[in-house]
Amino acid sequence: MKKKILCILTAAAMLLCFASCGASKDETPSDTEDMKTVSFETTDLKGNVVRSEDIFGKYDLTLVNLWGTYCGPCIREMPDLALLDERLKEKNCAVVGVVIDVDSAKDRGMVRTAEGIMEETGVEYLNLVFWSEIYVDFPAEYIPTSYMVDSAGRIVDGPFVGAMGADEYEKLIDDALKEIKKD
Repeated sequence: MKKKILCILTAAAMLLCFASCGASKDETPSDTEDMKTVSFETTDLKGNVVRSEDIFGKYDLTLVNLWGTYCGPCIREMPDLALLDERLKEKNCAVVGVVIDVDSAKDRGMVRTAEGIMEETGVEYLNLVFWSEIYVDFPAEYIPTSYMVDSAGRIVDGPFVGAMGADEYEKLIDDALKEIKKD
């Protein structure tokens, strides 16, 4: 009986773990009036203060990627996100990461873990520590989860749940840029 219960619990845990591996997209508001505006202040991993308007105001579109140092799918998609960030520079777009399990740049152990992962995966784009309202600003049941934010700080697309490749993200970004330019 114990083996059976353990087997069921293991299967349930694996199902939850792999649920974030597929990519999906929830419905997004079509009206810019209905779009949620994000505003926050946090720090980067070095402890520098970062405000949302300072990030989003620089770019036509920013892909915000929530990830964790314990999340295999998150880490596996990071090389693609690094490649994507390089490609996006010519489109005036960027990738920004939010490390959801680093709650302060003062937590040097977790910061070193995140920085080690970033170094291993070739990530040079900005990464932030999470802030108290992160899940109000960017709701996420699973990670990785990504959102697209325009230069006014409005969420224009997402959530995108699960790891994706650079080409998949770039197509979604190109589509979102077309929509932004129509408005």
